Amino acid sequence: NLQSGAILAFVPVSVSVAVGAQPAVVVLAAGLLAYVILIAMATALEAGLRARRRLKRVVATNVAEKAVLVCGILAVFVFGLGLIGIAVVYPVAGVTRVTLDYVLTFGRRRPADRTRSSVFSLVRRAAPFALNAAAFNFVPRLDVPIIALFSATSAAYFALGWQVFTTLVLIP
Repeated sequence: NLQSGAILAFVPVSVSVAVGAQPAVVVLAAGLLAYVILIAMATALEAGLRARRRLKRVVATNVAEKAVLVCGILAVFVFGLGLIGIAVVYPVAGVTRVTLDYVLTFGRRRPADRTRSSVFSLVRRAAPFALNAAAFNFVPRLDVPIIALFSATSAAYFALGWQVFTTLVLIP
């Protein structure tokens, strides 16, 4: 996810620079794309948690990520950090979720410490969830970029609203 996402993120950021977009908008685009890459990584890690029926851990990581995101956005508004602040907050929230997912998935052991049979069993049980995660990577969300064509501020509000909505849907 990290490698393919970085390659795919390079194109829109490069195009934004080439067409002379405002620097704050370019940084915001890079931050949001980094966030999408991190969430794809987290979703892939969560496939293992879901396969082992560790749904409380999945909810905990999602809620932690949303809490970091909401607190960060509030701080951006309070301190007037603008688009650059938003561009920083989203990847920080994504890193929070990936880190928690990694720790909760593998614990103190590294992935290579697992036996071959336990890895095969986990992959087999995680397949439906992993396919869902893969679909998230191959079917990109275009709503925020389309809204950003009209207004970067509207896109930021939409993205924030989407985060709140997905948290509310996840909890039940």
